[in-house]
Amino acid sequence: MELEEIRLAEREITETLIGNYRTVLKDIDADGPAQLALAKAVEMTAETRTALEGLDEEASADEAVRRLGGKVSPALLAFVKALVVQAGAWPR
Repeated sequence: MELEEIRLAEREITETLIGNYRTVLKDIDADGPAQLALAKAVEMTAETRTALEGLDEEASADEAVRRLGGKVSPALLAFVKALVVQAGAWPR
């Protein structure tokens, strides 16, 4: 029981340190390339989400293409790639 309490305390400390580290990094380079890329990714994702809102599994591919202006959104491609990587199936 004591060992488990130590592990939990160490985990809590680690999570706090990671959170603090993220905050520090974000504040160090607030207008740097990483923050600009994040802002662009948020914008692209919001645009794609808005365009595809209301579609369900019964919607045609033509409707999705129409809503995306006849092009595959870069945000959609990045999202699919992230899902594939997360699933561990991306070709290496």
